Amino acid sequence: MENEQKNDVKQAIICSCLFGLVGMLGLGYMSLSIKDDATEVALVFPASFTEQQTLEAISKSQGAIVRFGATSNIIITSFEHSNHKEIINQTGAIAMINPKSSAACTTGERN
Repeated sequence: MENEQKNDVKQAIICSCLFGLVGMLGLGYMSLSIKDDATEVALVFPASFTEQQTLEAISKSQGAIVRFGATSNIIITSFEHSNHKEIINQTGAIAMINPKSSAACTTGERN
């Protein structure tokens, strides 16, 4: 009888952990995914890029700066088109994320 209770507790713990993991992964995916027609995106540049390099890359690709992220290598930008592969290639950014998820970490104010 005691063995059955231990097994039930183990199963409950395993199920709870798996459910939590799936939930966190799903939430992460939904918050980071970008709609295909989104023209406002958060670009993540390599840490080796200076702030000047990131600004020049955005300017050369005809993007407009909306606000800054938590660090100088995360910038929320707006483009007239929504060709995400082209934006990544033109700017040299290493990632593109949903700007709403990046806004949760900062006020966007610069000192």
